[in-house]
Amino acid sequence: MIRRLNENELKERAWEVLTEHLGPVEAMRFLSLIRARPRDYQAWRDERFKDLTDQGLIEELRRIDSGRSGANRPTSDG
Repeated sequence: MIRRLNENELKERAWEVLTEHLGPVEAMRFLSLIRARPRDYQAWRDERFKDLTDQGLIEELRRIDSGRSGANRPTSDG
């Protein structure tokens, strides 16, 4: 079982992912967009994931997990 990240760990990990894939300037730009424009998260989620099946979600999570290094992988709680 994967350990749930606390809020600080989540923010740190999110920043690492954003800067790794976008670079620091574009990551800050993205965060500014999120803060500046209120959105209906449920509508966004429904549209973003409308074609994702349960099996597709599992495959996507496995793909993401396989790309992570062991050092960044959360540990089990028990």
